[in-house]
Amino acid sequence: MLTNKGSLFGNILWLLADKAYGSLLVLGFLALFARQYGPEVFGIWNYIVAFGALVPALGSLGLNFLIVQYLKEKPALKDAILAHALLLRFLFSLGFVLILGLGYYALGINGEYIWVALTYFLSQLVLTANVAIYENESKLENQKTVIARNIAFTLGFIARLIAIGRGEELLIYALISLAEMSLFFLLLGRKSDLFSALKGTRFSGRLSKILVTRGMPLFLSAITVILYLRIDQVFIGHFMDNQSVGIYASASRITEMFYALPVIITNVFFPKVIEAKRNKEDFKKSLAKMYGVVLWLSLLICLGIILVSDHLVVWLYGPEFIESAEILRMYAWSLLFMGILVSGSKFILTISANELIFKRDVLGLVSNVVLNVVLIPQFGLKGAAMATLISYFISAYLSNIFFKKLRPLLVEIPMGMISILSLVKRRGIN
Repeated sequence: MLTNKGSLFGNILWLLADKAYGSLLVLGFLALFARQYGPEVFGIWNYIVAFGALVPALGSLGLNFLIVQYLKEKPALKDAILAHALLLRFLFSLGFVLILGLGYYALGINGEYIWVALTYFLSQLVLTANVAIYENESKLENQKTVIARNIAFTLGFIARLIAIGRGEELLIYALISLAEMSLFFLLLGRKSDLFSALKGTRFSGRLSKILVTRGMPLFLSAITVILYLRIDQVFIGHFMDNQSVGIYASASRITEMFYALPVIITNVFFPKVIEAKRNKEDFKKSLAKMYGVVLWLSLLICLGIILVSDHLVVWLYGPEFIESAEILRMYAWSLLFMGILVSGSKFILTISANELIFKRDVLGLVSNVVLNVVLIPQFGLKGAAMATLISYFISAYLSNIFFKKLRPLLVEIPMGMISILSLVKRRGIN
């Protein structure tokens, strides 16, 4: 059966079903929240969420893919890897929560919501510490993650509906996020080896140093990625106002909900790609299949969003947000570049050239900052969307020109889209 334990396609179906359900919950919450509170408060909440996204980017220490890789390659060290990854991520995340809280307050934008921000940041700390997610990825048992996450998300969604009906303050929504992520952590931990690993493992400075050192290029890359994912909203808040942040966020959040699609597919393919690395021909075929599946699905969703953008925005958020439909039509193309970006990053991980991910992302971040500073004052929200698209293209594709090891991607990624058509036609996806 396609959904058997360890099945590649079965795990993709589990994670896609999870994302579809999660997206419906998020869309439902955002739509009702925006209608209840209006563009300005919606902008304030999204400004806090944009800041909070830095916690998992910083606190993960770049270990997400390394945990999966080490659990596949060094199964005897499973308990030690899980325990050390959790402890390191928790401690570093806690430090970053405090630093980000001070930074948020120091900027002086929406500073009266500092307790809302700190509470939301703590919810992201708990999410970052939930390393059982990667244990399930390594064993292709993602259904465990899906079930635990959706129980927590459903209860969180119900709590948010009650809060909207009562017109609660923003702090209540931050507390709901914290409770939701805590429940997800507990549910998933009980179904994994995580808690037993914590009890039976002694802390090792040597293993901690190895994990932090190996993850450093990906850690730096994660910082740059999340900055150029969210820096546009920070600049909009600086150059424009909270209402503009709300209009822009309503468009970007729709597209960004689908960003998980290429991440999910490449995460499921990743263990298989690592196994195929032993044979050059199998390795190339596995990569081509991954590129093709990711990019075709990304392109189809992108076109679908563009076709229904006007109706989608009004239906979700109401006529007050109609201005965001034009931004959505532009921003939707970022999904295709995100597919290229994460696919190329998986190739880089398999050839152990992690530092190149960071270098590519730095190019994207620098270009995004410069373009936002130039384009937002001149073109407003359209300028922010243009800055995002151009910088994504630079980071995901054009930057490969500058690195000899990555130049094959300039040809292999587009060819993957072509090869997958003949592969699906002949025998489908295994």
